[in-house]
Amino acid sequence: MAALAADNHEMVASVQEAAGLVTEVGDAPATKTSKNAKRKSRSKKRAAAGKAAEDEEEARTTIRTIRNPPWGYLLLELTTTETKAPPLDLIVARTSLTAALTRFLGLTGSAIPIDILKVEARDCWIRVPREDMNAVAAAAGGWVDEIAGTVGDVQVGWRVKGRGTFLSEIVAHGHETAIWAG
Repeated sequence: MAALAADNHEMVASVQEAAGLVTEVGDAPATKTSKNAKRKSRSKKRAAAGKAAEDEEEARTTIRTIRNPPWGYLLLELTTTETKAPPLDLIVARTSLTAALTRFLGLTGSAIPIDILKVEARDCWIRVPREDMNAVAAAAGGWVDEIAGTVGDVQVGWRVKGRGTFLSEIVAHGHETAIWAG
């Protein structure tokens, strides 16, 4: 009879444990827990989890990523058929870029806003809306025109030396060989 009662007790305990009505602490026998005990146990677990989250938050470093920058940057070089190239200034750069965009995309191309950031020797750094960067690069890279030179007509065009969504990407492009030259 005692063996039957022990088996019955084990079966009841396993059903209660499966239902979440019983908790075991160390080697102590399983006991039925009240609703208040469960609430206290949950609140202690939440408090411990909250403290752990606060400690983790203090030690955490926040990293932010710019997914869609609003601007694109291009580094263009004016190429000519003549060894002595006409001087490149803001007016020549603006005129030739507008001509290239108009020829490639028509009136829509001439409406693309272009900011000329720097003109140095034959190089020109420009900023355009990111969505239009590929169209500007294609228009400038495919444009060839003739201008009056000292010996006659000289063919000029743009060569795309670099492009990127951040200015630092193309500024470093021109100086990378100087860094390793020693």
